[in-house]
Amino acid sequence: MAGFGFVFKRNVIVIGKTGSGKSTLINKMIGKDDCLEARFSFSSVTKDIQQVAGSLQLGTEKYDVTFIDTVGVQDAGMKEQKSNSQIISDISKAISQRFDSGLSLIIVTLNLERLTGEDKQLFKMLDSTFKEKFWKLAYLVFTHCDMLSDAAVQQRIREFRRDSATADISSKFCDRVVTVGFPSLDDIKEELRQKRSSEIKRDVAKLHSILKDAATMEPPKEIIKSCTIL
Repeated sequence: MAGFGFVFKRNVIVIGKTGSGKSTLINKMIGKDDCLEARFSFSSVTKDIQQVAGSLQLGTEKYDVTFIDTVGVQDAGMKEQKSNSQIISDISKAISQRFDSGLSLIIVTLNLERLTGEDKQLFKMLDSTFKEKFWKLAYLVFTHCDMLSDAAVQQRIREFRRDSATADISSKFCDRVVTVGFPSLDDIKEELRQKRSSEIKRDVAKLHSILKDAATMEPPKEIIKSCTIL
């Protein structure tokens, strides 16, 4: 298909708490560190929500991709300008207004190094706002995994799945769970820099893989429960 100029379309929204790595994840997916971001344009949807749109060449296939980088859900102890319920409402509005052609992929980010009660509350709010098809498009991406050992990563994921407050929701992701870590490459020895660079490329490849697999396009009305927030 790619040989005949076929371009795949992907509409992606990234949701998560403040500090969970949403913007970093998008920057890695669009190749910002590799000077590929010139293919992408950045624009504001609202004061808090940004749209990133452009093209990606993944192997022999070309993708037109639009990301919505949403405002972060806040920790309870942070001074909030908006309530978390208002933030979720803004996210649903961004979906309906920007993705009238449909939504391909939902990425929910969680900082695996620092899971809190607000992470559990985020799932409850998402489940009360969105329909079952929302979860069929969703991937759970655990970020900051570079700060933990492989054994600790697996242990925390097991605990997350078993926790009574998150077990039902986490089961909705089935096997659509990805772990990533994007450590800094500044001020480190060359040998460690090469090792970390290789790990970053591996994790970016994971994200590109889920982008390529997101072939279904669902209209907003099939995702959002309440019409009153549109």
